[in-house]
Amino acid sequence: MESAGMSQASKTIQNDFNVALHLTRAAESRPFKRAVVCPSGRDRYGRVTYAHLTFQQLDRESDRLAHGLQCAGIGRAPARY
Repeated sequence: MESAGMSQASKTIQNDFNVALHLTRAAESRPFKRAVVCPSGRDRYGRVTYAHLTFQQLDRESDRLAHGLQCAGIGRAPARY
């Protein structure tokens, strides 16, 4: 029996996709490529300026965040299949 609004294919993709694993692989294979780009403000001429993180930076920051959450007693949710 399927949950309302979620097909079996969606459940399979959701269960098999681990962002952390893909991020670690990307950080190893292309550490200095841009992973995240977002607006950060405006320059003195009013043009939008951007900040970015490389895959390596994003991987390290996500590891730090995960470690901080674990130290605060927040862990992974149990798997739902």
